[in-house]
Amino acid sequence: MKLNKTKVIVETAFSEDDSKRYFLKKVWDADKAIPIVVSKSAGADDGVFETLTQTLLTNNLYQLGYGGFCLCNLFAGIGNRETDADNLKVIQQLCKTADYKEIICCWGNLENAAEDIQKEAGSVIGILTASKKTLLAVSDGEHRNCHPLSPSVRKYFELVPYDVKGGKQE
Repeated sequence: MKLNKTKVIVETAFSEDDSKRYFLKKVWDADKAIPIVVSKSAGADDGVFETLTQTLLTNNLYQLGYGGFCLCNLFAGIGNRETDADNLKVIQQLCKTADYKEIICCWGNLENAAEDIQKEAGSVIGILTASKKTLLAVSDGEHRNCHPLSPSVRKYFELVPYDVKGGKQE
């Protein structure tokens, strides 16, 4: 019998009242690349409880050879589309961290998104672009920005360059 042990470190940052989650960092191999992942809305993931989004990100990024990820969102409100200035500050601080070389956008298609989503994405895209890091998007092979919950990318997604001007991938 072969016994394998894996140590996974999870770090989270919540607002004082626990109504907002600013980031969730999950690392299983610190010697490999760890990207910032920007999704749409924060879940109740807390280091033990996992949403399906976190599970799908873990599985797909592990298959792609990453050592973990740091997940933040357009909206920090848990279960709603609320956010605050602290959320943008946290994203900006994460982007300044040298440990993160890539940023993966996976908030889905913005063309038909609600106005508040487009507005928040615009603010976050400004921060991401200023970081001068490699911007990628989760894609289904059709060069569409997909959320990990999209059926077309649940089992496997590819990462493609993200075109911030058009919101589409190259």
